[in-house]
Amino acid sequence: MKEWEKEFAKWEKEVNEQIDGKPKIDYSFAAGRVGATTSPQVANQIGELNSRLNQGLKAVELGTMNQRLLDQVPEEHFKEARRLGILTGSEASLHAPIQDLDLAGFTQQGWDPNERKRKVAQLNAVVKKAHLLDPDGNTPITIHAGTFPAQKWRKDWEDSVWKDEKGKPVEDKRSEMMLINPHSGEVRPTRYKEKLRFGEEKPEAWTPQRQMDNMNYTSWQQEQFQLSQWKKAMDEKDAMTQAKLSQLSYEDLIVNKQRGILDQKEETKFKMAEEEMKDNINFKKELYQNMSSAVEDMYERLEKYHYTEGEEGEDYEQYNRLDYPKYKRAFKQGKEELINKSQEIRKLREKMDKAQKANDETEVMNLRQEYDQKVREINGVYERQTDILRQAAQEMPAPKLWRPVEEFARDETAKSLSEAAFNSYKEYGKNSPMLLLENVYPEFALSRAEELKGTIEDARKQFAEKLVKDKKMGKKEAEKMAEKILGATW
Repeated sequence: MKEWEKEFAKWEKEVNEQIDGKPKIDYSFAAGRVGATTSPQVANQIGELNSRLNQGLKAVELGTMNQRLLDQVPEEHFKEARRLGILTGSEASLHAPIQDLDLAGFTQQGWDPNERKRKVAQLNAVVKKAHLLDPDGNTPITIHAGTFPAQKWRKDWEDSVWKDEKGKPVEDKRSEMMLINPHSGEVRPTRYKEKLRFGEEKPEAWTPQRQMDNMNYTSWQQEQFQLSQWKKAMDEKDAMTQAKLSQLSYEDLIVNKQRGILDQKEETKFKMAEEEMKDNINFKKELYQNMSSAVEDMYERLEKYHYTEGEEGEDYEQYNRLDYPKYKRAFKQGKEELINKSQEIRKLREKMDKAQKANDETEVMNLRQEYDQKVREINGVYERQTDILRQAAQEMPAPKLWRPVEEFARDETAKSLSEAAFNSYKEYGKNSPMLLLENVYPEFALSRAEELKGTIEDARKQFAEKLVKDKKMGKKEAEKMAEKILGATW
């Protein structure tokens, strides 16, 4: 017999044991000790409350399925609920909308930072209604911790397969994990799989965590490779242009143009050569702009989502301390040079147009020589600038762009809770309603006790810091207030 079966048998024996025909232990108790909820599917919460109070209940939780229904409940009903509580000696609490209040900001389409802000505003409205239930106390508000799937677990793994790339047992037993890209808001799943490497006899366990790390690395490599491809395309285009100019005998055409002895065929070739040069510089300009935008976007993501620990964190610190300042300085100088060269070329082009209108061929050819020299110079600057961009991107360490939904939800929910708590404190002070997280489904975000605890601790810390900074409250007093207002319910 298993241990739990022994305990159950012992409990069953105690329950059934009787003395003089009556149960040895009286398990009955007053109805007032039982709590109940109102139906969340109706807006008539005052009617639901009356029904529960008529049954002798003393603790009743009001709440609706969604915000739409809650908005239909008049404020007068919450005030009436307070009066009923005083008359009957009962207490009413409030459950925040069940379906459409994800404090992390998740939706069916993914994650949206603006959605998180909207949910904070929505929670502020819930707090206002809860305060009406007990203006002189701290009305408890139950809030679902997470409404978005985060991970799945399995127990029936084979130890012979459940090994990492070094052959060590893997402690992570997740069969599936949801990932989020905070930059784009995209969410995607990763599932455990076994991978047989070339030359190996046994498969390796590719856990969701390992796949996430691999995604962060390979997706970054692809972006770095794209920059190299753009640089390669620029070099190839430049080589093609030089070959075409050589084929057209561009240098000889310039000399003959200066002498004024170009025939009609040579004049056509000369125009073709000019068009080729113009097309080449426009191509370089376009690719340079594409590369510049891409590298700026990469650096922005690196700054926002870089690793803070381990070897990856050290790589970031080294890049930001040593490599980035060097590339930044060189790129800034080249950028200024491009602006100056472009202005000089534009002015030369304007002078050439005026000379052509005046039929001053000598002046046109003199200006053309200077113009061609400036074009060669700006081509060189584009070459250097794109090299700087490519090298700067190549040395950027991969950021933690893909993160577990569980981890991300903890950060964002804590942020939302602290903001809502601070808004409530500004409005109601020490009589602010309590914001209590409740874990729901085991595979949803923040469903595990450890993560729920961590979320509340993070929210309390952020809330206390806001009180100290903005309300000039003492640190200990702020921490005490945070513990009073923010908590969990099970």
